[in-house]
Amino acid sequence: MASGYAVVHVETTGLLGTGHDRVIEVSVVHVDCRGRITGEWDTLVNPGRDLREREVRRIRASDVRLAPTFAQIAPELCALLEGRAVVAHNARFVARFLATEFDLAGLETPTPLSRPLCTVHLARRHLPGVGRSLANAVGERRSRPPAGAWAGAELLGRLIRVAPFDPQWSRALERVDASPWSIPAPSGFSWAPRPPAGPFQQGSLALVADRLPAVDGPIEHIDYLALVDRALVDRALSPTDAAALLETALALGIDSGTRHRLNHEYLEQVVTVVTAGGDQPTDAERQDLAAVAALLDIAASFTVSQPQRARRA
Repeated sequence: MASGYAVVHVETTGLLGTGHDRVIEVSVVHVDCRGRITGEWDTLVNPGRDLREREVRRIRASDVRLAPTFAQIAPELCALLEGRAVVAHNARFVARFLATEFDLAGLETPTPLSRPLCTVHLARRHLPGVGRSLANAVGERRSRPPAGAWAGAELLGRLIRVAPFDPQWSRALERVDASPWSIPAPSGFSWAPRPPAGPFQQGSLALVADRLPAVDGPIEHIDYLALVDRALVDRALSPTDAAALLETALALGIDSGTRHRLNHEYLEQVVTVVTAGGDQPTDAERQDLAAVAALLDIAASFTVSQPQRARRA
């Protein structure tokens, strides 16, 4: 019988979940059927590639160099998922990355990852008006990373308490009971959580993402925009991230015209947040706006010197 939920969060080297980018941290928080947190685990993961001195949410190349590989931590991860419905914020992203990692390790992807519950979608249904970010939906930020799985577990508990009779909870748990799967033999490697650190300060773009409003529309559009949010929250924006957004739009069936519209609307929301106080943006904020415009492939039609409105081509 299913024993509850496993809220999963990953940190990655980028947004391309096809094997180009790799997982560098996995966090799992157990939540019982009443929404209470019952356990927490996390580990750094050696991605088998150089981070090029890039820091991802305070994870450095030196942190992951001696960490176990995904294949080495996979058995314990499987044991933590056994008998539980998987939950994640932007679940499509998390499940795709983990499925790729299991495949690269030559292992069967755990069945619960095939149909995870997404707290982005659940929050939109049961908590109207909240933004897409975890910080917005939960209302607070944990002082230390890894915060994603813990905040996701707090959000899941809130959702269960707000909508205890939503049939999606029972359906998710019934799928777990109906879909057994094999757990690989223990590897002998233990998980290696990142060392304790001081209070975690988000970058300016992450703070902008936390303040973006909720968006109505098809689930596919919400999933796409949630990935843009993640680009702002987790890392410096890069051309590879822009390619990942295009790949994701194609996979979701979003045509070029719709993607162009979503990108412009997103940039306009970012501009609104940055200029909310009525003052002209600082030089640093102008650079941030230019980086977001480039990520969304609209740099040529966006004038940073006049950021009050993202101009359409």
